[in-house]
Amino acid sequence: MRKQRWIRRAAQRAMTLVEIMIVVAIIGMVVGGVAYGAFNQFEKAKLQNAKKEVSVIKGAIEIWSTQNVGQTLTSLDQLYKDKLLNKDPKDPWAQPYQFKCPGEHDTDSCDVWSNGKDKKSGSADDIKSWQ
Repeated sequence: MRKQRWIRRAAQRAMTLVEIMIVVAIIGMVVGGVAYGAFNQFEKAKLQNAKKEVSVIKGAIEIWSTQNVGQTLTSLDQLYKDKLLNKDPKDPWAQPYQFKCPGEHDTDSCDVWSNGKDKKSGSADDIKSWQ
């Protein structure tokens, strides 16, 4: 008799499989929502970083041009070698930044741009120094 009472109490206190599945589903939804928000913030941070780096590279090109009058910059690697940039100039999508001196849009200086997330030049997601 005691044994039967103990079994009934244990069964009443135990969680059913359905209850466990509901808890797991709720946890999954919360984690999914947090991950979605974090991913969006990560993409926004990449865009902001690329805009900042385009500006920094443009400034470094202008400094290089004043130090090397009459010479033409052929590669952004030269800015890194001359210690005008702290790191090898790659955009957040691991592609090299593009430049043209003298610029078509900024004729007094150079045009600098990143091809953006899609890695295609001339698309809507390009990050440009003349915008």
